[in-house]
Amino acid sequence: MGMRRQRSEQKLEERLRKLIKSEVIEKHRHVSILDSKALADIIICRNKCNGEKPAIFFLELKVKKQHRMGIGGAKGKGIQPEIVQKNPQYLGSHFRWVIRSDERKREFLFVSTRTVKKYLMGGSVDKKHNNIQHAIFDGRKKLSEKQLLAKIRAWLLNT
Repeated sequence: MGMRRQRSEQKLEERLRKLIKSEVIEKHRHVSILDSKALADIIICRNKCNGEKPAIFFLELKVKKQHRMGIGGAKGKGIQPEIVQKNPQYLGSHFRWVIRSDERKREFLFVSTRTVKKYLMGGSVDKKHNNIQHAIFDGRKKLSEKQLLAKIRAWLLNT
């Protein structure tokens, strides 16, 4: 894509976002727009089949590290903090977190944003707090890779 065309599309995006915010979202508070565009690590599409409606599903992947398990970029910016803060209804059922318990072990959690939100450092996402507490693993059954795939399959086919 040429630079002129890229700038033209960027200007269009900026203008359209501004108009949507002022003309739609301000008047219809149940509608929201996300500022970040890279939604998740894995995006899965389900096409219409056997009476099921088409749907899009999003998986965010995290690995427990010794010091931190961060969400978003520096200072609480990015799509993950935005999803946690704005809690879009569709993403409540169509967005899941796969959290690996250790870089060497194949043990996983498969959780909703609501669960992640309960384990944020400081209780919310902001400039200083954008980490998931390791306590998210406490008392939770860790899934094997096979169990994780079964959970994902059920989620994709039954949501």
